[in-house]
Amino acid sequence: MPSATPLPIFLLLALVAGLALAGCSGPRSAAIEPAASGFPYHSLDQIQTALADALPATIHSYRAETALSVRSPAQSGSFSANIVHRENDSLLISVSPGFGIVAVRALITPDSVFVHDRINRELTYGSILEVGQFLPLPTDPAGLYQAMLGLLAPELTIAWVLSNAGGLYILKTPDGRRSYTIDPAAWRVVRYEERNGEGGLLEERTFSEFERYTDGYLPRRLTFRRPEDDTAASLYYRKLTLNPPDLRFDFSVTGSVRRIPMH
Repeated sequence: MPSATPLPIFLLLALVAGLALAGCSGPRSAAIEPAASGFPYHSLDQIQTALADALPATIHSYRAETALSVRSPAQSGSFSANIVHRENDSLLISVSPGFGIVAVRALITPDSVFVHDRINRELTYGSILEVGQFLPLPTDPAGLYQAMLGLLAPELTIAWVLSNAGGLYILKTPDGRRSYTIDPAAWRVVRYEERNGEGGLLEERTFSEFERYTDGYLPRRLTFRRPEDDTAASLYYRKLTLNPPDLRFDFSVTGSVRRIPMH
């Protein structure tokens, strides 16, 4: 990956991966009803069925105004970002450092990624698979959409080890390297973790400050952290519009902009 634009690429694609700053599940948002009926006696099958039933069936696109913060050894900062996203289609992110000026835009399609650095007049591009070598970016449109709305769910093909703590269910793989923490009051994943063979934390995603919409709960804050790289990002949805009628993906770039492949 070219060194000219490492921060914009991390900033935008860390977002897409499912995001942000260090955090525990902490107290629930006041929007979530306390204590689900039946806790802590749900079986693994009941938990997975409840998660599937609670996934929104009528939300197919959204537009968002967000606050974004990023921390890395190279640079840290806070930004504003506008997002438009359609299920099984494309994601467009426009990032501004302030004053309403868009400095960086990123377009993620089902097979490609384009990052337009408007300040340095550069367009970095590559396939989803190429970007996946550098960042934990979901390589399928469905996974990307679920990550951005906090709609994760444990895979049905794994024999999860079930436990509970603090009013939450915890599902771990038999080797303990991956885990999902689930709030049964909203039937949403509030934390996802990956660990190495020694138990050290490699990656943490958290979802919090849930708000109830017509079709279920969605998080307003998404977080992502990689302790070994000392990188973190935090995305907060200031305004979230579901199924907007006029969703547009305007990503025009002039011919004078320098093209840089992601290799």
